[in-house]
Amino acid sequence: MSKWWPEVHSQDRNTANTPVVMQRRQRHQAMVWGLLVLGLGGMLGVSFLVSPDDIDEGRVALTPACPTKQWFGMPCPTCGMSRAFASLSRGQWGEAMRYNRASPIVYVLTWTGLVWGSMNSLMSLHKARRFRKKDVRR
Repeated sequence: MSKWWPEVHSQDRNTANTPVVMQRRQRHQAMVWGLLVLGLGGMLGVSFLVSPDDIDEGRVALTPACPTKQWFGMPCPTCGMSRAFASLSRGQWGEAMRYNRASPIVYVLTWTGLVWGSMNSLMSLHKARRFRKKDVRR
C-alpha cells in the first residue's frame, strides 16, 4: 500500500461491518439527525408562539442586537429573520418580505430540512433495530 493510505489489518477489516458496529453507526446517525430536527423544530415552534409585534415592541428578545448593525450601521443578511419567520408562520408573506427578503426561501428550506431530517432519523433508528434483530437471531 501507499504511504498515504495506511494498511488496514485483517482483524479491523473483519470487524468493520459487524451487526454491532453497524447498529452503533445507525444509532449515531439517528442522534445527529435528531439534533438537527430538534434545532429546526425549535426555530419553527418559536415562530408560531411569538408574534412579530412582540419582537418589535421589545416584549420578547429572541436574539441579541445585531453586532454588524451596531458596528457598521448596516443590517446583516439575517437581520429581521426572527420577525419574518413569525410573520410567515401567521401567513403574512408581505410583512415577512418587509423584514427580510430572503425569509420565504429560508423558511421553506427550514421546513424541508425538518421533514428530511425527521425521515432520516427514523430510517436510521429502523436500520439500527434491524441490525439488532439480525444479531439476536444468531
